[in-house]
Amino acid sequence: MILVPITFTGGVYRHDEVIDYIEDLGGYIIQKHEMAQEMVLQAVIPKEDIDRFTAFTKPLAGEVTESPLVGSEIAVVIPSLEIHHLPHSA
Repeated sequence: MILVPITFTGGVYRHDEVIDYIEDLGGYIIQKHEMAQEMVLQAVIPKEDIDRFTAFTKPLAGEVTESPLVGSEIAVVIPSLEIHHLPHSA
């Protein structure tokens, strides 16, 4: 089973059903942002279930996009400041 990172963007209406459906498919929730009337959900789901998940979210007016960099951190560091501004475990 190959897991593919996706981003779901939609309303907060019935978002608990979306989360349950992701878990029923065998996927995992990575991050959830609730902002007023909108929710952005980053998750990984099995590759063969992407079409099924997209069909499930269509009546909820949600948008599903594949996100290749979910869960990774990207930092752009200027060379002259790199030693002072790199993340470190203090």
